[in-house]
Amino acid sequence: MRRNISFLFFAVFLLLVPGAVAQVVSIPEPPEVSVPETSEKEKEKNEKAEKVKALALEALRETAREIETLRTPENRISLAADLVGIMWAHDRDEAKEMFQVLTNSFIQLFTTYSTQLNAVGYDGANDDYLPFFSGNDPKRRALQRMVQALTVRKNLANAAAAKDPLLALEFVNATATAVRGGVFAERVEASDLEIKTMIVERYGVKDGETARELGRRLLKDGFDESSLALLKLLHGSGSKEAEGFARDVFSAASRDVDGLKPNFSAHVSLLEYANSEPEDNGKPDNNPVVDKNTASSHAGSFARAVLREEDIDSDTANRYAAVVRPFSESQAERIVKKFEKVDRSISAKTLRLREQLEASEAEDAERRTAAAAAAGSGDEDGEDSELSIEGLGVGELSEQQALLKELSESGGEDITDEEKREIVSAARASADSAKMPMAKITILTATAVTLKKLGDEELAKELVSEAAGELASNPRHFIDFLSIWAFAGGVVEISPDIAFAKLEDAVYRINEVINSGITIAEFIDVDENIVQDGEVLVGAFAGGMTSGITGMLLGGDRTITGLAEADFRRTKAIADKFDRPEIRIMAKTLVIGVVLGEKDPDAAGGLDLITGF
Repeated sequence: MRRNISFLFFAVFLLLVPGAVAQVVSIPEPPEVSVPETSEKEKEKNEKAEKVKALALEALRETAREIETLRTPENRISLAADLVGIMWAHDRDEAKEMFQVLTNSFIQLFTTYSTQLNAVGYDGANDDYLPFFSGNDPKRRALQRMVQALTVRKNLANAAAAKDPLLALEFVNATATAVRGGVFAERVEASDLEIKTMIVERYGVKDGETARELGRRLLKDGFDESSLALLKLLHGSGSKEAEGFARDVFSAASRDVDGLKPNFSAHVSLLEYANSEPEDNGKPDNNPVVDKNTASSHAGSFARAVLREEDIDSDTANRYAAVVRPFSESQAERIVKKFEKVDRSISAKTLRLREQLEASEAEDAERRTAAAAAAGSGDEDGEDSELSIEGLGVGELSEQQALLKELSESGGEDITDEEKREIVSAARASADSAKMPMAKITILTATAVTLKKLGDEELAKELVSEAAGELASNPRHFIDFLSIWAFAGGVVEISPDIAFAKLEDAVYRINEVINSGITIAEFIDVDENIVQDGEVLVGAFAGGMTSGITGMLLGGDRTITGLAEADFRRTKAIADKFDRPEIRIMAKTLVIGVVLGEKDPDAAGGLDLITGF
């Protein structure tokens, strides 16, 4: 039953934003024709691009304000993340301000989820069984939401760290304070350590200043494995900051070991590192940064802290003794002797927490794989895994493609009117052999674009008219809307007015489809996996059913770029015609993204939850 429901909404959500359809069907681009531009034309083109860019930035700020009006923090987080990633390449200060708003939404989300978990009496028991239909069990739903939020939080921190490690650390610390008490706080603490260590290992030593500030902030939160990871990274890179930071780490570790709840595992790692450092041989990565007297003193403090404990199993005690022994044989023997008769297995609660964290990681990896596949990754044999246009009944295109390629390479020189007519005849023959309207449309419009670039506007418009005749006058099903999108993408360079008119009508009609689909969703979706508080969940919080679909949105880049270049205001106006605010924002973000989505030179990727990171 779940499979059928997923299929139904797969179809519905593919229609949510026109950009999705271009990724489902591999529509070949018309070949580029080399027509030299005069310097005046190039100047005019650049000026137009700058004007479009300014309009897109204005639209981005407007859309960011609109996101703040959404009811669900899940949608505010998902949709704002894309805009932060886009803005980062244009104004980092403003992007950071936007990210702070996103952080506040996440704090609200974590506070709500934490309160729900505590209210239902979550105790960590029997949470390994989470059936899809469970009578809307509040405990199961509360846990499911918190686990999902942890995964999104980790991915957001990773994306933010690629831009600014300190910004990512601020996000982790700020959101962690929202989870207060309860069994789940332990899981959040474990997740925090993993995220901080990831930030350090991937992005911690971009420069000395960043490393110093990152180290200071890590130690301000207390001593744990993340600060040790930074020390190792600094030491291995030969940074002059390593020796001073080593002293800071041992100072923080001393405060921790004398406290009420020492982080024993972190102290073990620190002493192992101190004992494993090689002698100075003049090489940066072998020059020891840990003072042996300091390490020996800390080993003694650690041993005393262990001996204060009463409930340590013998295996763990032996490990503690092993890191103390190189510094003090007598202290190590005291540890072994005190706990040699304690043989206690790991508690069931601890095992559950470990299993949950591992399951969350596995789910995260699976989601990333699914998103990558949806975005168009090839299969193992290098074949395109998407539905190809041949699969839609095009038939043999090789002859037509060869003609277009020959025409492109010639640059249009010495092509007679008769030869152009022959090319048009070949295109019509290929279109006639296609079994589905979309294939016919693609062939005709691709040829029309090439002819327009060669200066034959009359022939191009003939083919556009023929392609328009293949469109359904009253589109009803999925393929009808796909055909409209294929047509608009093909003719926007020839006749923007026709392209805009067709898309405006399609959005008007598709609003009815979306609203009908959501009505069905609200009837079936007792757990609010699809619709929550009257809003369709989009982006990272939408679950596996829609995350892969929304990840395909970037497939419409070329078509939307053409529309935006022709008339940005009108393109944005089409996106504004979607009835539902969350869908409208997704559509506008796509339009803004194709105009402003430049890759930041300092870091690959963006804070793009909608696109699956």
